[in-house]
Amino acid sequence: MASVLRWDRIGLMLLLMNACLLNGALSLDVRGKPASQSSDATGSVKAEKAVDGDITTISHTDIRLDGAEVRAGLSEVCSENRRLGTIEYGTTDGGARVTTVIADPVVTARYVRVDIIGTDEILQLGEVMVEEFVDEEALTSTVDFTLVANPAVIHLTATSDVVLTAYKGPNDIPAGVTFGRQLATGGMDGLPPGSAEEDEPSLQCTARSLRLPAEDGGDRVGVFYLEASRNGIMTRIQTVLVPKGNGNVQIRAVERTQIANVGDSIQLEMRDVKAPNINYRWRQNGSDVITSWNDQLSVSIDDVAVSDGGVYSCFVSGQEDQQLHGIMRLIVRGCSLGKWGSSCLNVCRRCYNGGVCDAKTGSCVCAPGFSGEQCEQARGRNVFGKNGVYSCSDSGDDHADACQGRLFCLPDPYGCSCAAGFTGLDCTQECPGGKYGADCKQTCHCASGDTCSKDTGECSNDACNPTYYGINCQCSSKINVTKHPVHDRRPQQSSDLGTIFPLDSISDTAPFAGEVKSVSIMQRSLTFSWSEPKCGGQTDPSVTSYRHKLTGQQPPLKSDTTETFVSLDGLIPYIEYSFQVAVITSDGTAGTYSNSVVVRTTEAEPTVPRNVHIKNVSEDSITASWMKPDPPQGIITSYDVALTSQDDTRKVTDEGITVVYRIDGLQLSQTYNVQVRAKTVIGPGPWSEVISVTVVGEPGPLQNLSWTNRTEEAVTLDWDPPLNPEGEISGYVVQHRAIERPYQPDFTPTDTFMENETASAPFVQDNLNPSTQYEFKVSARNLWNVGESQLVQVYTKPPKDILAPPQPTVFEGETTDTTVTIGLTALISGGKYIESYIVQVKKVKPTDVARREASISQHFSDSADNYIAAEFNKNKVPNKFVVGDSKIYGDYTNAPLQTNSVYEIRVGSVSKGNETEATVKFSQALTVKVSRPNDSTGLAVGMVFLVLALVIIIIAAIFVYKRRSTQAKDISEGRGSLMLSLDQLPEQKNDDRAVTQPNAYNECDEVWGQSTPAEPTTPVEPITPAEPTTPVPEPRQKSFKNLVPVRIDKLADYIKTKELAGERGFEADYKTLSDGPLHPWTVAKKPENRQKNRFANVIAYDHSRIVLTRLEEDPHSDYINACYIDGYKETDKYIASQGPNNASLNDMWRMVWQMNVDKIVMLTNPVENGKAKCLQYWPTTGTSAYSGITVAIADERVFLDHTIRIFKIMPIDNEDDCRLVKQFHYNTWPDMKPPEYPAPLLNFMRVVNAEHNEGRTIIHCSAGVGRTGTYICLESMLEQMKQEGQVNVLAFIHRMRQKRIKMVQTPEQYKFIFDALLAASMTGETTYDMTNFRRQLTTLKKTETGSKKTGIEKQYKTLGEVQLSRRNNRSRSAQLPENASKNRYPDFIPTDRSRPFLMTDVHEDDTNYINASFLPGYRKKDRYIATQMPMPNTSADIWRLVYDQKATCIVMLNPLDENDKTMSRYWPEEGPIEFGSLLVKLLQTTQYKGVTGRTFSLRNNKAKSEPIRTVCQFQVQDWPSDQPVPRSRQGLLTLMEVTQKWHEERPPIVVHCMNGFGRSAVYCTLMSVMEQLQEENVVDVFQAVLRLRAVNGSMMYSVDHYAMCYDVFQANLDSSTVYENL
Repeated sequence: MASVLRWDRIGLMLLLMNACLLNGALSLDVRGKPASQSSDATGSVKAEKAVDGDITTISHTDIRLDGAEVRAGLSEVCSENRRLGTIEYGTTDGGARVTTVIADPVVTARYVRVDIIGTDEILQLGEVMVEEFVDEEALTSTVDFTLVANPAVIHLTATSDVVLTAYKGPNDIPAGVTFGRQLATGGMDGLPPGSAEEDEPSLQCTARSLRLPAEDGGDRVGVFYLEASRNGIMTRIQTVLVPKGNGNVQIRAVERTQIANVGDSIQLEMRDVKAPNINYRWRQNGSDVITSWNDQLSVSIDDVAVSDGGVYSCFVSGQEDQQLHGIMRLIVRGCSLGKWGSSCLNVCRRCYNGGVCDAKTGSCVCAPGFSGEQCEQARGRNVFGKNGVYSCSDSGDDHADACQGRLFCLPDPYGCSCAAGFTGLDCTQECPGGKYGADCKQTCHCASGDTCSKDTGECSNDACNPTYYGINCQCSSKINVTKHPVHDRRPQQSSDLGTIFPLDSISDTAPFAGEVKSVSIMQRSLTFSWSEPKCGGQTDPSVTSYRHKLTGQQPPLKSDTTETFVSLDGLIPYIEYSFQVAVITSDGTAGTYSNSVVVRTTEAEPTVPRNVHIKNVSEDSITASWMKPDPPQGIITSYDVALTSQDDTRKVTDEGITVVYRIDGLQLSQTYNVQVRAKTVIGPGPWSEVISVTVVGEPGPLQNLSWTNRTEEAVTLDWDPPLNPEGEISGYVVQHRAIERPYQPDFTPTDTFMENETASAPFVQDNLNPSTQYEFKVSARNLWNVGESQLVQVYTKPPKDILAPPQPTVFEGETTDTTVTIGLTALISGGKYIESYIVQVKKVKPTDVARREASISQHFSDSADNYIAAEFNKNKVPNKFVVGDSKIYGDYTNAPLQTNSVYEIRVGSVSKGNETEATVKFSQALTVKVSRPNDSTGLAVGMVFLVLALVIIIIAAIFVYKRRSTQAKDISEGRGSLMLSLDQLPEQKNDDRAVTQPNAYNECDEVWGQSTPAEPTTPVEPITPAEPTTPVPEPRQKSFKNLVPVRIDKLADYIKTKELAGERGFEADYKTLSDGPLHPWTVAKKPENRQKNRFANVIAYDHSRIVLTRLEEDPHSDYINACYIDGYKETDKYIASQGPNNASLNDMWRMVWQMNVDKIVMLTNPVENGKAKCLQYWPTTGTSAYSGITVAIADERVFLDHTIRIFKIMPIDNEDDCRLVKQFHYNTWPDMKPPEYPAPLLNFMRVVNAEHNEGRTIIHCSAGVGRTGTYICLESMLEQMKQEGQVNVLAFIHRMRQKRIKMVQTPEQYKFIFDALLAASMTGETTYDMTNFRRQLTTLKKTETGSKKTGIEKQYKTLGEVQLSRRNNRSRSAQLPENASKNRYPDFIPTDRSRPFLMTDVHEDDTNYINASFLPGYRKKDRYIATQMPMPNTSADIWRLVYDQKATCIVMLNPLDENDKTMSRYWPEEGPIEFGSLLVKLLQTTQYKGVTGRTFSLRNNKAKSEPIRTVCQFQVQDWPSDQPVPRSRQGLLTLMEVTQKWHEERPPIVVHCMNGFGRSAVYCTLMSVMEQLQEENVVDVFQAVLRLRAVNGSMMYSVDHYAMCYDVFQANLDSSTVYENL
């Protein structure tokens, strides 16, 4: 059976409305559509079902449907339905143009779409008929004949011939017959030399024979065939001829023919008769020896496939040619047990008396001696052939024993058997008691004490067992279903001719055998009738009544009746109901229900639309939304929307089938009433309840938003209402978030705002943290809309109760005449809101005892007797500090102390609020005296020190004066200086008093490198217009010391040594680099160029800057913040640039054009952590002009961690001069930090360098020094490593800094360069071009010289050695007590950062956990979700996962072991399964090469407004659980092809194997490299696996899996199948 969709082109054609068949539109619903227009057009064609319309009212054009695509399915969205084919018209006898589209396999369809792809033309559709038909051609696709071997075995020592005769059926007598040997099984090939074909004179043309003479001896052993052909149809029957007797036979098959179903698990058994040894060998179809079966007589095949069928031979090694071994046939039905059809979705009818269901046609192939559609007619042992037309003798006795000793063979899947009543290898033994039929496999069911005929099973007294009836007592309300007859190996009776086995059967309830049909279909009632079930023309006497069941969208209706009809009332219109009938026997037992009769009640007026509500309101419109009526009671053809205004004017609009409608042209502040009703072809339904809504717009922005008061924990905001409220204001929305915490250096603001509402201003936000900067957004709202928000930022005040630090200690032995060394070790102890510590120095005068000094500043330049000497970030306080060492700390000068003076030294805890206030709490004072040394220099030395002190004070004053105009961000990064007056410094007796005072900050951003608290930092000079030629200050740092280059083979040890050295390792080396300006930058500091610099202290040197051609109107237009940077042995190879800002946007493209740049490497994102880092300097779409240069984006390709864009640029006035610029944008590199791990950046560099450019290359990030310097240094060191086998990173950075300040900005970036170099040296080249991949793979599979490992094994070992993520890889959620039972293996669990969260609960105790991990693909970060095979307690979780992630594809990589209680079949084998609110229904099953595809519908019953989703599952069939690799690569190749075609670019693919880490990783790797092949024509298995391991280090844990990735990829290349969709 199959489904047919037919369109008839007749006379005047119908013009479908635009909404139905325009390209990409919704599908056409063809359910129950009357088509009077079609009948009216011809008068002779039955309309069946067609589209809406009437030919008397529609005009027509001549647009044809030729080539139109046809789709059908359950979704209104046409693209989600299955494509059935295209229309190719034929012509009927009446001249009408007709086309037929067959859905094979059967498709469950509610919607049909016809569309001419690529056009928007309106189509004409005449008549649509959806019907089911019987494929008569399939039923007659075989030639009817029977092959009879006489005798059944070969007598090697006798003189008798063997005759193979083909008996043709009455309708196939003209068929031609040919004979042959199926294959050589050790002996000769072809027919024996003495064989001859002959006719049977008595049968004339009805039979033809092949005689195998006795003199051919053992050459007659083997597998022979007879093939009959007629009208192009050919049918082949095979038979196995084996020798009789055990005298010389070595091995004998236990059964000559075995029958199995697809998916069965079977055993093939041989018996050792007289084998000389046990070196048994097996072949299938004459192919190579199956080595895994060596030395075995009994072998098994799990999960049988059609390809497993054929001829099997078992022989002793070296003696196959003697033809004394075992031969058997395995016949595999093309479907699972009880199913038939091309898609194996049809259920087989019951076949009696040993008949077998044909997997192609569904008909019964009857055993010899029986006939009928269900083989229910008993003929006798002397009868054979279809319908019993032949007999072995002409005695006229159907029960004569003339057929004894003959072998009868029928078309597959029946195979061969003895005549009815006989068994044994030579078919001469009669059936034992209680058995009958061919091969004696049927069980008698006579009454107790009665006997049955051994051929037909008929009882001697015609008395059946009470539960059976019929001519041979085989009919029953109980049915014996043969489960796997080939499985039973229990001996029943044995002889030298073989072993006889009983039937292995299970008892189940028989399905209803009568015909069920619908009689009457009304809106609210249905009538059904059925016939009495009969078997062999007899009615079951035990049936006393019937039970019927009606299921639909209400609880099932069940009832019993003695009648053969029933009428059911009170139903719902237009609901699909399923009706079934079962018998009830005299003992009260109910049988199995019949197959369902599915009908739909007719349409009626619809019910009220559900959930009618106002979705949106604007200043002139209302948007109403609703849900489809439930039940709809018909096909909703359209909805009416009624709008009633305040003056009672009512307007009704027909809005089609949309469920969202916008009503425009309304008046602001007016109130309207809205109602909705649905319509079917029967008429309109009732109106919904009235909804009243007032039209309002979006409120305008607030006025005068500001803060009016601040405390440590609260901020008060005030504002004025919007000027344009656009309706009545109902309240205000206040949102806030923390954006800076100076006391928490590692704080990163989130994008999440906390939200509150208030009726009016002012508003107090409490529960805030002290010393924290908050961002507030406030907007007005009315009943429907929230207006544009206004923003204000404000600091809370610092806390007043911070802890005072302990009193500093003094190191007496280290005191000099101008310095005192104090200890600060104990300062770091608590104090959450403490940001820094300051050291205050106060000179004690004799007058201090009597009075305090007047107020003074905190800088030494302001007061040499009372000042702050240093400020330290709380995390960078040194153990020791030398007071008076003449250096600068933070923003303070640590001036020399005066000899013979007494000082009080205090340490203060500092908590800063905004940039003008702070709280300080001081320790107790440490009183020290600085003594003059006792030497002979006398007064002269003192004068020298005095002069030096004055000079230092003057210099410090100059620096401080300039410094006070500069803002800094952080104390350790120059965040400004603390302003204190003397009366706010503590008195000697009140050292624990907290003080608060404003603090001065300015507005120029600065980028700071590393800061060493124990050593001074060089102040960065601001850009000052009045001093454009300020000389470069002398840098203060350790002198640069060039290091010895590191050899690559020593690199790992070098890194380990430096890491163990801590601060004296990489960090100490890095600090020897110059951090301040080294050369003049006068042009960069000009006032006219100030705005072109993103940061004040990262600007271009004069000697290395890019000099642009000046514009005529601007003499300062030659400046851009970009510098030439040398590469490895190549001068000025790179241009290092800052990311453009508003002032330099045009200059960026001027530089690109002038410098002939054709490659840009961008290492930042335009916005990071909510801060602008780089202006987007290219158009998103279309074309933009920048200073006379037109830039158009020609292409953009997005990958996992980078994007490639191609720009087309040209002068505005010369379009012929066009250039292409390619931008490589790396988008996963954090600012001021190294990448998470090296592999992605190294791969990005490979992609960049694969593009060979003739022009220049620009590298830029935000400032153009940190990430840019790291990238350039790494690329240059990779080149040095390649050329010299060594690297000198520090020397190259020093060289870069001669041309641009601060290149490689942090010690962490410096360390990362070494990590990346080590990773590159370890992995080597793992990217292979397709031109030499086969050669490379051959090399990888060889054992390397001097090693015991292959190249592939070494690569896999390197995977475990490469440093991966620095992030937290903990798996806390997986180890929680409530989740532990959901892990199949405790060692294979997901990390917290990679696992998906389940959001849809289906049970009360559900958690959000599932053992699954997001995995990246080639282009997309979360392309796959790998999970474990569901267990009984997690079956629902995989469907929750599919539903929540909107997945449409499941890949199953493990077989389902029904005996493994930890495995759960989480899908329905038929019909639906409910997991709480989730309903999963099997729609169809499709077989591919090595893959089973299942299509399901998935629905959330709690969200019925959502469309039903379609989910496909693909299961690999040839990968056993106990094998590391599949038996065949074909399954994986097919899997990759079908999943890619199904999935395309949809949501994640859910992949599962037993643990979610092994086979799942193989699949994800293969899919990634296939995508890479399509994109780049290269493949890198190593990097693909490394990306998976970056998510979870347990991914791809087997070297066998890793090697298999290469093999499957190679197989894909060698396959003739083109992987078109990758």
